[in-house]
Amino acid sequence: GEIRRLAEIVPPDIALIAAVAPVHAEFFESIEQIAQAKSEIFEHPSTQWGLYNADTLHAETLQTTGSCQKRSFSLRGDPGAFWTLQVYEGSVRIREGQEWFEFPCPTLPAPHVYDNLLAAIALARTAQISWEVIGQALPTLQLPMHRLEMVRKDGVLFINDAYNACEVSMLSALDVLSHHAPARRVAVLGQMNELGHLSEGCHRRVGEK
Repeated sequence: GEIRRLAEIVPPDIALIAAVAPVHAEFFESIEQIAQAKSEIFEHPSTQWGLYNADTLHAETLQTTGSCQKRSFSLRGDPGAFWTLQVYEGSVRIREGQEWFEFPCPTLPAPHVYDNLLAAIALARTAQISWEVIGQALPTLQLPMHRLEMVRKDGVLFINDAYNACEVSMLSALDVLSHHAPARRVAVLGQMNELGHLSEGCHRRVGEK
């Protein structure tokens, strides 16, 4: 009910759900309940558009909740998604409806970062931002601080992904680390909090990875 209350205070014109995952899960019995709670943002009668990731867990819950118009985006090329994205060396191709657009884009360090990029593009287009403006912005992209931030110092590459800790982000960060092959690799992992009864399983899977 927390998201529903926030939407009552500040009703969104456009609402977007980027992912459903075992994050902030301490008050939930299942990931489906997390999807139900997140989808509360689509319920306010003033909300015109609801955007969601067709590839995420329980996407069907996001698709059916609320009366706003819905559009989805998919990195996996879901044929029902309104936006999809393909990655090439130094560029991206984006499908909107039946049209394709290609723009220069720096190589991003992990697949899930392209999920966020596609979500941002879907939101921008729904807000009627032109492809010209989007195309101008893409080559200038930089990740925020503490999100797969690459820092070289004294011959050592530090990958700083300390923004938040959950199973999904930990596994993705370890994948990025595995793609680098120096003489020595060290992972410094913090605790994953707010996971409730899911905590032990999440920590075990990260440990196995």
